Amino acid sequence: DWEFPENQEQAKAFVDLAGGIKAGLRELEKKNAKTYVVTAAVNPGNWVGRWFDGAALAGAVDVLMVMTYDYTGPWDDWAGHHSPLFPTAADPRSRTACVQAGMAYWNKEKKIPKEKLLVGIPLYGRGFKVPKPFDSVPRGQESDISSLAYRDILPLMVQGWKTKRDPESRVPWLYAPDGNGVIGYDDPTSVAEKTRWAKAEGYPGVFFWSLDHDHMDDGTHPLVEAAAKVLR
Repeated sequence: DWEFPENQEQAKAFVDLAGGIKAGLRELEKKNAKTYVVTAAVNPGNWVGRWFDGAALAGAVDVLMVMTYDYTGPWDDWAGHHSPLFPTAADPRSRTACVQAGMAYWNKEKKIPKEKLLVGIPLYGRGFKVPKPFDSVPRGQESDISSLAYRDILPLMVQGWKTKRDPESRVPWLYAPDGNGVIGYDDPTSVAEKTRWAKAEGYPGVFFWSLDHDHMDDGTHPLVEAAAKVLR
């Protein structure tokens, strides 16, 4: 979980580190008859991926977890959804800032085999103090809705926040009752759709950040369970 190499030299060190760990674990497997899996988390695009030799990275890890979320946040100047499945015409930047594009980058451009790639699903949302999605926002603006666990998003619905689903990007938005807030998040419907898409595309599965965000008081995990039903 090296977030993230900032140049080609660091990316090579990343690969060397992962490859060294993998080689050591393969030796351990011979001794104790256990199986070890080397994983690494990567940013979902060229911002970090440009530094990597795809073939070398593929050889150094067993599984690469593509963090297909945090496409937008308080570091940006517009209120985009932070994990859309597909692009939406309302946000031209989503053509390269969506789950579909992030996975294609690592598979098609960096030549990482699909069987080594997992699709990232966030168990939290990111919000902005604006009336509607894709409005401009001051860069660096933090608020009480900048990052909310799914378990903390649910009570907002009881307080009058309304859900609307983007038919193109296939993810929901939550709108504040006073007209001054939108939150892009995932719900069981969008999680199931992302998982079905991953399965249909030939990716072996999905992963989440972070499990505590989806842990309900009754011990259930509604988002994780929505994905599990698809994969069973």
